[in-house]
Amino acid sequence: MQDIYKRFLSSTGICTDTRKIEEGNFFVALSGANFDGNSFVEEALAKGAAYVLCRKGIEITDKRIITVDDTLLSLQNLAKHHRKQFQFPLIGITGSNGKTTSKELIRDVLASELQVAATQGNFNNHIGVPLTLLSFPLNLDVGIIEMGANHQGEIGMLCQIAQPDYGYITNIGKAHLEGFGGLDGVRKGKKELFDFLAENGGTAFVPTIDPVLVECAEDIEHIIRFGKLLPPRIVNIAKQKDLQLEIETSTGVHEFTTQLEGEYNKNNILIAIAIGMHFEIDVENIKKAIASYTPENNRSQWYISPRNKVIMDAYNANPSSMAFALENLKQYGKEGLAILGDMFEMGDYSLREHQALVNYIREHDLDCILIGKHFGETHHNGLKHYSTTEEARKHLQLNPPTERIILLKGSRGIALETLKDLL
Repeated sequence: MQDIYKRFLSSTGICTDTRKIEEGNFFVALSGANFDGNSFVEEALAKGAAYVLCRKGIEITDKRIITVDDTLLSLQNLAKHHRKQFQFPLIGITGSNGKTTSKELIRDVLASELQVAATQGNFNNHIGVPLTLLSFPLNLDVGIIEMGANHQGEIGMLCQIAQPDYGYITNIGKAHLEGFGGLDGVRKGKKELFDFLAENGGTAFVPTIDPVLVECAEDIEHIIRFGKLLPPRIVNIAKQKDLQLEIETSTGVHEFTTQLEGEYNKNNILIAIAIGMHFEIDVENIKKAIASYTPENNRSQWYISPRNKVIMDAYNANPSSMAFALENLKQYGKEGLAILGDMFEMGDYSLREHQALVNYIREHDLDCILIGKHFGETHHNGLKHYSTTEEARKHLQLNPPTERIILLKGSRGIALETLKDLL
């Protein structure tokens, strides 16, 4: 590993996709269900790779080639070795909802005064975490790693690679119920971050308003608590759209303006303030960073069209995030329109959770369009339903909504963002 690491340091960075390779890259030939990375070794070399890490058995002879039994395991071990060289602390973030928003707010707050790097996009799995670590230079002040999972044991494995010094769990909700085996399984899976901190003397940030997370942190010696009676804590919510909050910090009560939608983002803001306070960021810089943050990648993005105002939240969905979004939409009354797509990875819980949302929509008399097979299996009589996004598109072409506030929310595979041009 030391020999591989020396070669990595002399390269211009890790690459796993020959379509994106740059001169001097260290190419890792990963394999998946539908591709074999070894098939791209010659292409990587031709495009200027300084080194290629590939599986044993390759017939090409080149001094730039390094062969191993398992390229994924070697990538993970290389990242773990790189992590050991860090002289700066690493913050690990996981949770059912809000991971990316929390991560980006924390990143922007810390970056107002420090050298910071964080997970890009959704590179938060067994491949993305190693690639993220290997992208971090050694001269940082703080690193931030987002960790995602859809089954128990995955967060624990990612912690062994990333070795976080600090940890934060956004919440524990109904996400990936199929893989986790229910809500209790989700709790056990997300808690693996806190278990790692407890075993390794790490520090957890814990919102005292969430009794589940308070209980999960019981075994951790070093805890930074916030919320409820401890600063930072919310004193008043002045406005839900473009969320405006009065928050008590260690230096007094301050007004925080944001470009975020809905009360469900309040904990994402609080954790950014809590971590900023811990790292001694000036409160005025914290306020500026939070005020200037704009969500991206179809995550709670506001889109103002000539006819409507659209809340683009079509990156992903689970029962918890759906409930938060619909609760927020209620404030707009008859102006509100929800276009909801199926939630995936629900397994045996699918019908129950989709029906619960349908019942909520009826109970609160929300105007709604449902899309997908799973919503189709519910008792949804009286509500508009279309089996596919394309069918819904035809309806919207014939019946374009006007002067509405429209929520687009569904799992990634439903591709609700393709309806944006009609709204």
